[in-house]
Formats: sequence, C-alpha cells, structure tokens
Amino acid sequence: MQSGYEIDQVFIRKRSGRYEFLIVSLAPSGAPRRETFTYDAPNTLTAVQKASRQLAGRGDTEQVDKLRLRVETRGSLHDDASLKRAFVETFKDVRDDMDDNFL
Repeated sequence: MQSGYEIDQVFIRKRSGRYEFLIVSLAPSGAPRRETFTYDAPNTLTAVQKASRQLAGRGDTEQVDKLRLRVETRGSLHDDASLKRAFVETFKDVRDDMDDNFL
C-alpha cells in the first residue's frame, strides 16, 4: 500500500536565467499537489538532478517511475526521455543512500 506521494508530472521552463519546475504529485487518495521550485544551474540536466535530490530527500514522495517530464521550449512543451531517466535515476540513488545510512 502506498503511503506517500507519487510524482505524476514535471514541467520545466527556463525563466530569467533560472530553471523553474512545476511538480504535480498525487496523494494516495488521488488528490493532486502542485509545487513550484526554482534552481540556479548551468544547464537543464543539473537543474533536474537538483530537483530530484530535493524531492527524494524530503521522504514524503515514494514513486517516480510513472512520471512524465516535459520541457518548455519557445512556448511549447515536449517530453524529454533523457531528462526523465536522469530524474528517476537520481531519485533512486538518493533513496538508496538514505536506506543504506538508515541501516
């Protein structure tokens, strides 16, 4: 049984030289939660890794496997499989480290 949030969608856009993330998560009840985070980073990949580490470290989010990650470019959104993979891998790495340190 799931007790934490599942990240459903991640929207990324560059605004004023910073990366803005809109994270849509679903509670176990199905209720959506929307959060916005902003990161300074030299590129989108680094910003994705920062966002993923922050969410994994909070401990209230359990699932990221089904997320859809979309990047805004010139006003239109497109899916980015490589950034999604980086987000999921970073999230799982942080969680694995947390589990190892807990034991």
